[in-house]
Amino acid sequence: MKKPLYLALVLAGMAGSAFADLDPVSNEALDDVSGQAGIAIALDMRLNADANGNTLCGGASLALIECRLAVSLNNRGTAGTDQEWLVWKGFYGRIFIPYLTLDADTVSYTNDGGGTSTVSAAKFGFGGTANKIQIQNLTISNMSIERDNLLTASGTRGYLATSEDGFLGLQINGNVAISGTLKMFACTSDHPRC
Repeated sequence: MKKPLYLALVLAGMAGSAFADLDPVSNEALDDVSGQAGIAIALDMRLNADANGNTLCGGASLALIECRLAVSLNNRGTAGTDQEWLVWKGFYGRIFIPYLTLDADTVSYTNDGGGTSTVSAAKFGFGGTANKIQIQNLTISNMSIERDNLLTASGTRGYLATSEDGFLGLQINGNVAISGTLKMFACTSDHPRC
């Protein structure tokens, strides 16, 4: 019994003596640091759907009213009483992005003064034809505009209306091949479009 306890104490003492000495780094030293390779990830978004994109809405596990996405804009109705909602009902599907890269880059542009400015940017890349983005059963059964009914004690929010009617439906299936890169950068005051 004493040997395991003694061994544990020795290991704990050794772990306590091993530490990293962290020193501050100047801005000039950080300027000389260059990054390595970027990040490559796969994204699989399933919204109310299984791995094949088949719906989980309307069954025993998930009521159809739970498969909604609702957006309310600030200038539509009176907040708290009769706010209007754009409601996508029966919303489900799968989007699989097998290859997405994230890296750092720069963007150069002609500034307001006629000179060239260079800013840092986040660069996203997609897999092209070898790694197509897969969209499976991305479905909106119907879309409607609903209004809050909160003037009475038993009133409900517009997005909780139990009717499943609407004016537009959509279903998308397919593969999308995107080649090239997308760069995102902060818009500075000398950019012509900012």
